[in-house]
Amino acid sequence: MSPRDTPDNDKNNDKRDRAQGVPGRGDEDNVTYVNFGKRRKVTSAEETLRDDAQPAQAPLENLRDSIEQSAVEHHNRQQPRWSKRITSDKPRDSIFNPAAERIMKFVTTTTDSGRLSRGRKYARAGHVVDLDLRVGAIHGQVAGSQNQPFSVLIQLPYRDKSDIEKVTGMLARSANSIRRAMRGDVDPEVLDILLAPTADDVRLDCDCPDYGHVCKHIVAVADRLAARIDADPLDLFTLRGLNIHALNTMVMESAQSIAQESTAEAAEEDSAQMPGTSPADTDKNRDSATNTASSASAKARSINNDLFWNGREVPDMPEPKVAPAIDDSDPELLRKAMRAVSHTNVDLLRAVSDIEDLYHFMTDRST
Repeated sequence: MSPRDTPDNDKNNDKRDRAQGVPGRGDEDNVTYVNFGKRRKVTSAEETLRDDAQPAQAPLENLRDSIEQSAVEHHNRQQPRWSKRITSDKPRDSIFNPAAERIMKFVTTTTDSGRLSRGRKYARAGHVVDLDLRVGAIHGQVAGSQNQPFSVLIQLPYRDKSDIEKVTGMLARSANSIRRAMRGDVDPEVLDILLAPTADDVRLDCDCPDYGHVCKHIVAVADRLAARIDADPLDLFTLRGLNIHALNTMVMESAQSIAQESTAEAAEEDSAQMPGTSPADTDKNRDSATNTASSASAKARSINNDLFWNGREVPDMPEPKVAPAIDDSDPELLRKAMRAVSHTNVDLLRAVSDIEDLYHFMTDRST
């Protein structure tokens, strides 16, 4: 080996070559190309100069997303095991439930596209950690950039008993209204009472520092509320203190009342069309038709009350055949079970005998 081939000389030659701009041995395979503005790896210097890749996210945006995600994870760790996050993989573009569309319209028409986009992103990322449906109001909890979640309130306009009776009357006049409501098919007039006609009638509030009327947290809660009502349309009636059984009963009572009114009106029209009928006779016929309909309704209510309080006749008690359990059972297994609580074989035999006597006593029809 010549003096120029020693390892120390090789290192010195490489340093001299690099200083002169000449690639040294091993340089081509030991180079790392780094471009901090790209999101993907590159294998050559030329690829770092291409502009086809997407620009990197701003550091401040990355920091904010990281803080918010940490807050969500911290809140979820504090939740009990039975608690569920309000999440749904269904995209909001596929909402076809009229009630869900009405709820989303309350926020889409009162906020800008930026808050709307961020709110939907929040909802799909699981930031809505609680959604509580109450009578006339929806309370939500949204995890943000702080440890405690923000509180969101969606307050619906007040409705009294007469307004609810209007809803039942509308449903009573529509065919298969309850079945349609269970599928989420509700008329706009009914939604005006159960929800609100416009967004101006709804109060939207959040305790976050956003100065906007509708922040991203309100949008996130509205998105999850729409998804919930889209999945279970009966939650729409829960917002007014109605369940399916009470609603069905109220609709039936309203239908009976409408039928009585229709019967009385038909009788009055028939009497008015008869020639030679005086006004007194017309009033008499109308009163007679009304009394007939009222008596039929009272009789139906009386029958229903009797069934509710007294019930129907109880059928005779069945007399099943006695199954020979002792004969069909395995005596060896019985003795094995009794051996665990018996000290001697005599105690074992007595225990088995006592069980047989008890069984025959319970199945003996003569006793």
